[in-house]
Amino acid sequence: MKYLRILTLLIMALFLKSVSYAQISQEVRNQLFDKKPEFTGGKIAYEKFLDKKLVYPNITNRDKRIASVKVISQFVVEKNGKLSNFSFDCEFDILGDYSQEDYNKISELYSDYYHTSMNDFLLKMPRWKPAEYKGKKVSTVYELPVVFRYSDAVVPKKKTEDIFVLVEKQPEFPGGESALIEYINKNISYPQQARDKNIQGTVFVTFVIEANGSISNAKILKGIGGGCDEEAIRIVKNMPPWEPGKQRGKPVRVQYNLPIKFIAQ
Repeated sequence: MKYLRILTLLIMALFLKSVSYAQISQEVRNQLFDKKPEFTGGKIAYEKFLDKKLVYPNITNRDKRIASVKVISQFVVEKNGKLSNFSFDCEFDILGDYSQEDYNKISELYSDYYHTSMNDFLLKMPRWKPAEYKGKKVSTVYELPVVFRYSDAVVPKKKTEDIFVLVEKQPEFPGGESALIEYINKNISYPQQARDKNIQGTVFVTFVIEANGSISNAKILKGIGGGCDEEAIRIVKNMPPWEPGKQRGKPVRVQYNLPIKFIAQ
């Protein structure tokens, strides 16, 4: 039965992937409407249906760091109220400190389970009231977010290893300081909000370079707003592993501060 379950999930994953790339016509994507589509019976009827019909994935040994999973479903509400062209995207809320690599692994491991649950949930739905434009029923794209919440989520115990500020051998970005500057210049994106408001300056980010060279605990020491703070955090979290710092010849955790400049081009 275990292998049958795995085979079923693999087949379903392939199906969902093919559906997620379904070609929705440009006409439907750009369809204007003056009355949006609606679940039959309205918000209260939908909430009752959600409570009754949504089934959580049956996951053995679920990672207890997962506090919630938001599944954003996109589909077409046809003129006759039927739903078609399902696609899904998952956003995981994970407790405690974690790296981008941890997040990617969790997303890769669990996303298909939630895609399957949402697919089953949408297939159970009655026909919707379609969108209308100038009194005529029209097909249009609709997005529906659903959140799976877990009350048993726990914050993992933090390691008691010391975090150093100064060490005998400082951590180093692969290729050195010039490679770090090149990485930032190549990957940074000046936020549109900052462009519109002419926001410029330096964002100071602090983070920990772990004993294995990975990045954790990235936080803003001093920000400038306009989306620049978030972009600076993104740049840091996406860094490749560093050469870790060493104390007495042993790799250790090191706190590191990094200035990232945002200048209008």
